[in-house]
Amino acid sequence: MLKKTVVAVLTLGYVLSPMQALAETENEQLPLEQKISTEKQEQSKQGNQLLPEQKKQEQEISTEKQEQSKQGNQLLPEQKKQEQEISTEKQEQSKQQDQLLPEQKQQEQKTIQQDITKQPGTAGVKSEQPLGTSEIETNQTTVKTVQAAPKTQGGWVNRDNKWYYIQPDGKQKTGWLQEGTTWYYLQQDGAMKTGWLQEGTTWYYLQSNGAMKTGWLQEGTTWYYLQSSGAMKTGWLQEGTTWYYLQSSGAMKTGWLQEGTAWYYLQSSGAMKTGWLQEGTTWYYLESNGAMKIGWLQLEDKKYYFESNGVMKTGWLQLGDKKYYLES
Repeated sequence: MLKKTVVAVLTLGYVLSPMQALAETENEQLPLEQKISTEKQEQSKQGNQLLPEQKKQEQEISTEKQEQSKQGNQLLPEQKKQEQEISTEKQEQSKQQDQLLPEQKQQEQKTIQQDITKQPGTAGVKSEQPLGTSEIETNQTTVKTVQAAPKTQGGWVNRDNKWYYIQPDGKQKTGWLQEGTTWYYLQQDGAMKTGWLQEGTTWYYLQSNGAMKTGWLQEGTTWYYLQSSGAMKTGWLQEGTTWYYLQSSGAMKTGWLQEGTAWYYLQSSGAMKTGWLQEGTTWYYLESNGAMKIGWLQLEDKKYYFESNGVMKTGWLQLGDKKYYLES
């Protein structure tokens, strides 16, 4: 009996196999569109088998979102309460600022008015709105702001062929002005001084460009000497080993100069003479200090005699009961 059953199964398998082969052959002969449709149906079947699991996962995710939403709804009233409290505090602060604002604006206006009074060139000017001001409306209150006027650049200015010096504050300079190592003098009206300037008993000389002169100055045939301070020199002046004499007028002395009982001789260059000096046929002798020699003078092995006027004596000379002969 068992053998018959096995044979029957085998026989059935043999019969089905050709049928399957025939079906496969027919499938190969089907158009491409039918093949694609058949593949989609198989995929759909597989998808339908997986769909319950995916739906289950989606339901679980939806359940979690609903729980989170419930928790958020539970926390929401507390958050709203905090937000309302913060909003209330901000409103109170805003009210306090609005109350303080008029007082602050009054103080700002006072400060602005003080600044306007302090600025140069604004004294005595009457105006409801000062120069350089603007109005800004803030919370229905007008606040005036002042813009500082630009500073005037100082420097030299020429007006009607006269020079003036304007300081950074816009005022004219008067008196002495130093620029680098050069000095200038501005008179009471501000005009730059040139020529001779007297301050007390001291004289200064300002050149044509206004610069204070130092050193030797020639005017015509007259020479003056201005010291490093600019003050005109009077009296004896030494330059190196050479001596000059400036009179009370400041003019350099030339020729004979008497100081007390002493006589000096200043050459045409102004330099003090020492040694022998000849004027015409007359000889004088000036000592090393420049003083004219009077009386006996011995030079090496020779003796000379100079009279009270400084003239060298020649010929017979009687002094008391003695006589001398001096060669010419």
